[in-house]
Amino acid sequence: MPARMKPWTEAILHHVADGRWYQREEVIRVGMRAVPPGRALQERERNRVRLAVGTGARPARTADERIAAGARHLSRGSLLNLISRGHLEADGDLIRAVS
Repeated sequence: MPARMKPWTEAILHHVADGRWYQREEVIRVGMRAVPPGRALQERERNRVRLAVGTGARPARTADERIAAGARHLSRGSLLNLISRGHLEADGDLIRAVS
């Protein structure tokens, strides 16, 4: 049985299902809204630790900014995965479902 899709991946696919072209940023924002805040914080923290090695101090962010950063990372990753697997088509900054 195939694994269930993440909610943000499902949201992206549902949004572009009509086959029209959408701006990449709009599609990413749709996915971001479907990421649970706790999951977004986990992703942000994992990335902060991974990227902070040897870079020195980083400015503190508010909880909302950390949630948005984590949600954006997850949403963008799903979008790129969907494009690379042929579910979505990209033309510059435009995205649509493959017919």
